[in-house]
Amino acid sequence: MQFTFRNALAPIALPDGSTLEGGSTIVLMLAGANRDPRVFVDPDTFDIHRDNARRHLAFGFGVHHCLGAALARMEAEVAWRHLLQRFPDVAAWRTAGPARQNAGRMIHGLRSLPVVLA
Repeated sequence: MQFTFRNALAPIALPDGSTLEGGSTIVLMLAGANRDPRVFVDPDTFDIHRDNARRHLAFGFGVHHCLGAALARMEAEVAWRHLLQRFPDVAAWRTAGPARQNAGRMIHGLRSLPVVLA
């Protein structure tokens, strides 16, 4: 998910000195937060080995943490383990056609990415 909405229940003082009135709706750009150069060195580079890799907001935060996060992580672990067991030569993997983007604004990513796994 690229963004989420929140409603202010009461007036909130913002860092720039302005006030967000109670009842206002704000849009939080999670994708932008995950690329904050104040948090991540070289934020546009995918690097699972960075020291603070767990500071991403992919599954939300605090009371808004995704209920399905643990299941999603488990599914990814199982899928990658089986994929790499069956096709261990990652250097031989090749794209077999153009990537197709998702058209939605809420969920960003690929609709399809044809690959050949050798």
